[in-house]
Amino acid sequence: MRKLSVALVLGLALALALSTAAVASAGDTSAPPSSAPGSLGGGRDGYRECTPYFSEGAGQICTLNRIRIGDLNCSFSDREAHCGGYATTGSFPWGTTGDAHDPYVLVSWHPNGSGRLLTLTSYGHQYDGRNPRAKLEGYVAGPGRKEFDIHEAIAGNDEGFPNGDGFYTPNLPGREAGTPGGPLYMKWTAVGLGGGRSEVEIWGFLYLNGR
Repeated sequence: MRKLSVALVLGLALALALSTAAVASAGDTSAPPSSAPGSLGGGRDGYRECTPYFSEGAGQICTLNRIRIGDLNCSFSDREAHCGGYATTGSFPWGTTGDAHDPYVLVSWHPNGSGRLLTLTSYGHQYDGRNPRAKLEGYVAGPGRKEFDIHEAIAGNDEGFPNGDGFYTPNLPGREAGTPGGPLYMKWTAVGLGGGRSEVEIWGFLYLNGR
């Protein structure tokens, strides 16, 4: 009977472990893999997070944690638009003000060749066209494309924008969007009915200007 009880206990323990693992893999998204979008705070894949003070260290590559801007009153299917919303996640100062507030982010684009020049300008707690805090500007080939080629990214410091660190993406051949050396990864999602509203998420890796 004692041997049977031990075997029964071990069997139940194994079944419980397998059940727990199955539930975690199906519904637990609190810890995304390193290839998935970063979360607010800290770097990933061995790289420090992009900030206005990244140049104070010795690195060249930093991670831009996932910036999520919701409830935009525009769609990237439009050829040209200007709309804004509040970022709920992201590296400082693009996706957070640094004092636990969500920054207002103005999103705008216009035709540029066969694609579009896209600019995201981050402000403080509310829109103030005279005092931006950070910017991402680059090229997107068109709707449905995830590659956001950054030619100017500025993280403003305490001296005020555009003082701070500047970044870009080198867009090296064969590098996927959202990976070191590649463009940023950009994802647009329609919100609600009618397709007139959307949210955008952007993440990846930036290179420091001058290194």
